[in-house]
Amino acid sequence: MRVQGSSGRNKPSVPAQIFDKALVETTFTAMYAQFCSDLNKNLPEFDDPDSEDGKMLTFRRILLNKCQVRATVLYAPVRT
Repeated sequence: MRVQGSSGRNKPSVPAQIFDKALVETTFTAMYAQFCSDLNKNLPEFDDPDSEDGKMLTFRRILLNKCQVRATVLYAPVRT
């Protein structure tokens, strides 16, 4: 299964949008976790927009990258 837009390319923004939504709707955290687990099994690859050689990214990798960026921002040392 692939998520495609009108351009026909897979959309790596889907995992990032789900992540952002889960942060806002904390009541549904367990549901989003299960949803991500299911999607990871059923949507394993997306086009890598930064790759020139057609490299693919997994749902899990995109989601982990988003988590890492968020954690880096939240836990960055405060400069005085």
